[in-house]
Amino acid sequence: MKRISEYKNRFNQLMESKSGDVKPLIKEQQTIKVYSNEVKRWLNDCAENYFNSVNIDDNGYVTIVGDFDCSEQNLTNLKGVTFKEVTGNFSCWGNEITSLVGCPETVGGDFNCGQNKITSLDGSPKTVGKDYLIHDNPKEFTIDDIKLVTKVGGDITVKI
Repeated sequence: MKRISEYKNRFNQLMESKSGDVKPLIKEQQTIKVYSNEVKRWLNDCAENYFNSVNIDDNGYVTIVGDFDCSEQNLTNLKGVTFKEVTGNFSCWGNEITSLVGCPETVGGDFNCGQNKITSLDGSPKTVGKDYLIHDNPKEFTIDDIKLVTKVGGDITVKI
């Protein structure tokens, strides 16, 4: 009952202020990602070998301990997965991927998204421990483009 009276009081305050701003009355609900069994199998298959592990946190962010390779699978996106980190290499080359949205924020090894249909660096990792490869995409990125969005520990390959 106390909660209802709090909302009534807040509503009355808003009505009296004539601002019409009711957003404070509505709590924003957090959406939790739930992946299908098919996507979970895909994650495990792409985690390359039994030394690697796939971890999905309570918010649906995926961490791969080891390498992740989803190359040459005719993908147009990362199946709705949002990666947080891949401790080894992350490779999605040779697909039809148009966006880097969902790619890991942090890649411990190489990041290879060459030979796709990428036209923007939105979603690019913030940190890549080794090499960053983004050659043979419709947009020809420059090394400076990559350096603006990603801290790269190795070489950057924008053209072969």
